[in-house]
Amino acid sequence: MDIHLPEELERAIFLIAATSDESLISSLLLVAQRVKEWIEPLRFRSLVVETCDFLQVRHPGKDLQNLDREQRICWLALGKPAEFLARHVKFVQVSVERSGFDTIVPFLSLMPSLTDLAIWSSSTDYTFPDLSTFRELTYISLNWISGGNFCNFLLDHPSCVLRITHMEFGYDTVPKLLPLITTQLPHLSHFRLSGWWYSKTKDALDPFICLVNLDQMRVVVISVIDSVAIPSNVAQKYPILRHPKVTLKSFAGWEEEWMLRVEGKPDIWARGGALDRGSN
Repeated sequence: MDIHLPEELERAIFLIAATSDESLISSLLLVAQRVKEWIEPLRFRSLVVETCDFLQVRHPGKDLQNLDREQRICWLALGKPAEFLARHVKFVQVSVERSGFDTIVPFLSLMPSLTDLAIWSSSTDYTFPDLSTFRELTYISLNWISGGNFCNFLLDHPSCVLRITHMEFGYDTVPKLLPLITTQLPHLSHFRLSGWWYSKTKDALDPFICLVNLDQMRVVVISVIDSVAIPSNVAQKYPILRHPKVTLKSFAGWEEEWMLRVEGKPDIWARGGALDRGSN
C-alpha cells in the first residue's frame, strides 16, 4: 500500500534536510518537480560574488569547470527569471576588485529584495550601486574603502538609505565619516566598528565613539579579530567600553560573521547583546 505524507509535512522534511546540509540540495532538486520548487530558492537565498568570471561564461560545459561553487551559483542565477531573483535573493556579499566591480552592479540590480548587502573592496575606483534598487535593505557591511564610496553615495542620494538599521564598518578612515552616517541614517540602531582600533588609535577610541549618537543606538559593537589579544585593561583605558550600549567582542572574520547571519545563527549582534534581528 502506498503511503503518502501530507504535503506540508513532506515539504518540511525536505526543507530541514536541505538547510541541515547544503551539499544535499543538488540531489534533492532531482527528486521531483514539487521538491525542486520547495528547495531551489534556498540555493539562491545568498550569493557570494568574489570575481566576475561567471559573467564571462560562453560555453557552460567547458567554462563552468573553471568556476568554484559560489561562482557557479551566480552563473545559474543569471538564468533565472527576474521575478524569481527579486523574490528569493536576500543576502549578497561582493568582494570584487576594481577591474570587475562595475560589471557586477547590473547583476545586483536583479535582486531588489535584498535585505543584507556586504561590499568589501580594496579599491575606491568603482561606482557604488544604487541602493534605491533594494527596497528592503536594512543591513549593510562595508570595509573602510567601500565605506568611503558609500558616504559619497549617501551625500548624493540621502533618501535611498533611510531603511538601514544595521551597519558594520572597518576602521581606518571611518572617524571623519561617522557624523555623516549617523545624521543621514535616522533608523540606524546597530553599529559595529571592526579593525585594529586599539592598536592604532591609542587614546582616540572614546572621542571616536562619541561621534556615534548613542541615544539613537540600541547597541554599538566594537570588535577585534580572534587572533588579536585584547588587553586585560582595555576597559580602563577606554571608558566608553563601560557604556551600557557599547560592547567589546571578538570575531573570527568578516566572512564568517556574514555566514552566521545567512544561516540564522547567533552573529555578533546577538553575542553583543542586540535583540534578535527578527524583532528589530
